[in-house]
Amino acid sequence: MNIGGQKMEFKLISPNKIKSNSWNPNEMVPSVFEHLKKEVQRVGFIDPVTVRRLEDGSLEIVDGYHRWKASKEIGLKEIPVIILEMSEDEAKLQTINLNQIKGEFNPVKFAELLQSLEVKYKPSDLETYLNMSQQEIDSYKMLLQMSDKELDETLKVFKEKPNLNEVKLIYNDEEFELFNKAISLTGITKIQDAVLEICRFYMEEMEK
Repeated sequence: MNIGGQKMEFKLISPNKIKSNSWNPNEMVPSVFEHLKKEVQRVGFIDPVTVRRLEDGSLEIVDGYHRWKASKEIGLKEIPVIILEMSEDEAKLQTINLNQIKGEFNPVKFAELLQSLEVKYKPSDLETYLNMSQQEIDSYKMLLQMSDKELDETLKVFKEKPNLNEVKLIYNDEEFELFNKAISLTGITKIQDAVLEICRFYMEEMEK
């Protein structure tokens, strides 16, 4: 099959016949990965893993590392795969592009989507299916109760990201395990938000 000049092939393949690449920049905290595994078990494998065929005939991941890893850990015998013919350099470009091209998040539409789901699902089920706390869900739904002025001011927070700073953390294996445990206990999926929550908690304890 050729789409847009790119030769591709769709197959069901054992995850054991696929190998990861060495350059994937996308990371996932343990709590989010566990949620991914549960969703794969609950609804099946929806999004195919994209791979490329190497010269020796083996298959290497271009996109979908965590879905592939989840499939191996829960013991799936076969997963849907899209096989591409491309060089390593092109695969690296596509790995970056596929991680970056996600569209723009609209918090109001997200809140409306959450509200529509509450009609059919119990709050506890939504928390499980979406890996969100009830507090997080309620905070989005509050957007739907705001006046236009309040909403405009609140949405600026989502769009404006002034004074961004990058922090690089380096740990040994034991320290990294402790870090992941602390992050997972917050119940927050974004690492930077979880770290801030831990800092706030520590500061509040120090002030008592």
